[in-house]
Amino acid sequence: MASKSTASGGLLKVIFLSHLVLSSWGMMSPFFVPNSYVYYNFIYMLALMWAIGTNNIDSIIMALLINAVIIVLDAFALAYSWPRSASSRETLYFGLAIANEVLRPLAAVLLYRIFKERDTENQGIRGVFADVFGETNGGPNQQREGYESIPQQNVSVQESSTSA
Repeated sequence: MASKSTASGGLLKVIFLSHLVLSSWGMMSPFFVPNSYVYYNFIYMLALMWAIGTNNIDSIIMALLINAVIIVLDAFALAYSWPRSASSRETLYFGLAIANEVLRPLAAVLLYRIFKERDTENQGIRGVFADVFGETNGGPNQQREGYESIPQQNVSVQESSTSA
């Protein structure tokens, strides 16, 4: 029986290959592909490769967040670049780009499942961003302690050294 990390690594490879093939075919069209489409798909592929190569949850969160942003960006890029009159080849490439867009929410759900599998400390998404949200290592339920007072130095010693 395969371990959980091996299974999630295999699933990450399937996500990576499916998006690589579909986005590559979508980029073959010289007419509709904006430069931003190439750029953010490249960044997403790098994040997925990072998640495949490491076994930490930060890489999965980055891939998940990038994928969520790309869902919106793809919608704008595809709507803006809709082919007015294109050949059957152009329509095929555009259709494959749309298929890539349709698979992105499924990839987001799978990435979230992999995140939950790798989150052995049960810190959740908010726990991953504890530094950003200003929480301590204990998580959202830990009470914050007050500041420690700084001990006062003897003022007379400082005055005598400054008057000399």
